[in-house]
Amino acid sequence: MAAPFAVGTTVKLPDTCLPLVHLRLRRPFCSPQQSRGLRPQWRTTTVNRSELRASIASGQQHAGTMQHHGTDEFKQSFRAPQAEAESDQGDKFNWARQWYPVAVADQLDPTRPNKATLLGRSLALWRDPDSVWRAFEDRCPHRLAPFTEGRVEEADGLLSCSYHGWRFDGEGRAQQIPQADDPEAHATAIASKRACATSFPTTVQENMLWVWGEAGAEAFIHSAASTPAVTAELEALPADTRVFRIGKPYSRDLYYDFETLVENFLDPAHVPFAHHSVIGNRYKETSGFCHVRPSPPETEVPNGGFSFDTTLKSFGPKPNTLKIQYHPPSLVRYFTPRDDGGFTTMNLHCVPTGPGRSRVTYSFFSTVENKFTKLGSLMPAWMEHMQRHLVFDGDHALLHIQEQIAAREAQQPGGSWRKSYWMPTESDRIVTAWRQWLDSQGSPTWVPGAPEPPVGEELPKSLLLDRYQQHTKNCPHCLKALRVFKALRVVAAAAAVFCAAAALVSLLTQQLQLTVPALRLPATLAVCAAAAAGAWTKLTAQVEKFYWVDYDHQEKR
Repeated sequence: MAAPFAVGTTVKLPDTCLPLVHLRLRRPFCSPQQSRGLRPQWRTTTVNRSELRASIASGQQHAGTMQHHGTDEFKQSFRAPQAEAESDQGDKFNWARQWYPVAVADQLDPTRPNKATLLGRSLALWRDPDSVWRAFEDRCPHRLAPFTEGRVEEADGLLSCSYHGWRFDGEGRAQQIPQADDPEAHATAIASKRACATSFPTTVQENMLWVWGEAGAEAFIHSAASTPAVTAELEALPADTRVFRIGKPYSRDLYYDFETLVENFLDPAHVPFAHHSVIGNRYKETSGFCHVRPSPPETEVPNGGFSFDTTLKSFGPKPNTLKIQYHPPSLVRYFTPRDDGGFTTMNLHCVPTGPGRSRVTYSFFSTVENKFTKLGSLMPAWMEHMQRHLVFDGDHALLHIQEQIAAREAQQPGGSWRKSYWMPTESDRIVTAWRQWLDSQGSPTWVPGAPEPPVGEELPKSLLLDRYQQHTKNCPHCLKALRVFKALRVVAAAAAVFCAAAALVSLLTQQLQLTVPALRLPATLAVCAAAAAGAWTKLTAQVEKFYWVDYDHQEKR
């Protein structure tokens, strides 16, 4: 699995915003299983910005990159990113010292700051003058105005706060304070550490923008030693192997917790029932059947995750066997290896945005070309996303209400998932493993002050199924399609009105003669008006699908 930063790449961390400078870090040399408890040794070295810019130009983003110099023992045995999970929490999983895929990189707008949320903290994502994606806490150090209400200046590419016009470079340092008109006062003001934006390490891999869960000097050290939960098998493929992406990545913000989201993805038995007529058939005799067993010991799952070999009979004429895996902190995947070394994988990236809230990004790719890969390459992204909406619409209300019931019961004496859930079948084995993993490693930790949703309060469907707020406004493919459909709707309305009016005028100019020749033109115009009105009706229904569509399980026959 590739490290997020290239070997030998260097960067000088900002000496005003981060106290540790000139640090370098080498990518790990071994698998996660080889090394528990060993720590890297650090030494200082010189800065080489040209190497960094060259690496950026080659297509791999680096933000806060370092190279490590240490002992041979370290090279043979350093374990990443599991080492990042060990901290003052003891043996508990350190949720802050992890990479999270907060956005699809090519779906972000590089001309403006983009909003994201991670572990209860609001972030501003923006691309700096060196074309590196950055993540700042969404608060200006001056008077706490949100950066996401600001702009990326066209003239110099700096991030500008809209409140007082302070400008910041990619490392978070203030470069311009308009109110400090005296040069000496200006230099003193921007040199202060308090003038720095809070910056988080970032990297772009597999078209995902990954953000480290912590900020500060140590965050850049720890993040450089850690690898995001990407598809490691891509590294082992021959150089000439073609990899087919099935459609465009799909992201959605959800009104239920990260733990519930992961639990749902680790439960394939629900699919033919919760998604009947969308995926699977609840009336098929073998629906819901899952044969589940732990994957063989040689199956490597990084960062202390787990893997189960699962045989499903719910889909297709033959049973299919695959690996359902959890790669902490964020990846659930349905992985099918092939004898020729290829594979097919459905990656479900889960992000803990805040208490009672989560975000998912779905992607699917394969080394095998078939009808699905061909169809995925031909289908417009917005049309594919409409199909994905149906899947998440089917789950949303169910999981939100389930979570509220579980939250109420957890507040009762002795309340826990073990008491609330009754899971007697083999198909629940992976969900049990997930809950046991959380019991041993701990739940995600939120930043102080993260808003907690009221326990037991069920939200209306108008919020739960709000496609526009959860997806459309952040998806350039769907926004573009929405604008096109709205424009076509205006054209259809204008055509309907024009044809209807022309038909009436034509009829009047014929002095209401009811002969066939006299009625031919008005009748033709009336038909055109009706067709345009019908097109307007269909376009209006299509526009609505970008905003909100009800989902009623009882109506899925």
